[in-house]
Amino acid sequence: MKLFYQIVIGLYGLVSLYYIYLSAMHLFVYFSNKMNGHQESFFEPGKNLIMASVFLFFTLTSWFLIRDSNYAKLGYFVFYIPLVIIGLFVLWTLIMLIGSGGKWN
Repeated sequence: MKLFYQIVIGLYGLVSLYYIYLSAMHLFVYFSNKMNGHQESFFEPGKNLIMASVFLFFTLTSWFLIRDSNYAKLGYFVFYIPLVIIGLFVLWTLIMLIGSGGKWN
């Protein structure tokens, strides 16, 4: 079971790196457009920075808490929060698809 936690924590880390990459690209475009005098919204880089920080928080917190035997149960709880959120979103999507008769729009 320890391998499962290491793999999922690694996936959390990869997701946070992906969002950091996206935010860096959008920040580059944001500052380039600002320097050229264009009006640009900070929504995209801000959204990606927030997602990166959330996944980085869950990754590091669960990693350090699981490693410490005194706080392992709290670490497992923090570890499962993103998985539960993703599972609830998938369940909500399935309920919406079934409830709409299978129509996408």
